[in-house]
Amino acid sequence: MNKFIRIIQTLFGVPWLVFGAQHFWYVDFVANLVPAYFPARWFWVYLTGAAMIAAGISFIVNRKSALAAALLGVMLLIFILLLHTSTIAKDSSNIINWTRALQDLAIARLNHYSTSSLDNRAK
Repeated sequence: MNKFIRIIQTLFGVPWLVFGAQHFWYVDFVANLVPAYFPARWFWVYLTGAAMIAAGISFIVNRKSALAAALLGVMLLIFILLLHTSTIAKDSSNIINWTRALQDLAIARLNHYSTSSLDNRAK
């Protein structure tokens, strides 16, 4: 069973490497998703990209995975509060705005579940 958990944990980590790398590859596009009231929007793009890569590495190498999952979940909840609520408020009829918010909420919940699972496994 432990081998299965490691495979799932690795499969969960790989996309975060890709998502983080995309923040570096597509800085201008991602910076446009950051609200204009944020100072130095490119900084936030690089910071979140680095955080995603760090979390992905943590899941893959199985070091501080519970902490990485918790911090990633908190980051996604911050996205919902600071980014998605403003885009939904601007255009609540746009299904993409709702989809992105619900996607981040689902992944944040998955990270919460992962944190609990990893914490229980460590005991």
